[in-house]
Amino acid sequence: MREHYGDQLQESALLSLVDLEKRGRHEVQGVMEHATRNCTNAYQKGKRSIEVFAKLEPTTLTGYLPSFKRASEILKRKLSA
Repeated sequence: MREHYGDQLQESALLSLVDLEKRGRHEVQGVMEHATRNCTNAYQKGKRSIEVFAKLEPTTLTGYLPSFKRASEILKRKLSA
């Protein structure tokens, strides 16, 4: 996140990755918008959200997001079949 948004990112406003999937989509989006409000490339749903997601490390996501881990495992099985 810091790599993408730089020093203006308000990291203290971000949600913990622990149990992130239990939070609502609108809550997560609102927090992202708030944490990046001072950034020149502030978070927006759509192109900007895809840019951020593309930079995330899959190993980090699988450690915190059970749905991402499950989807990754399914994809790996399908690709190796």
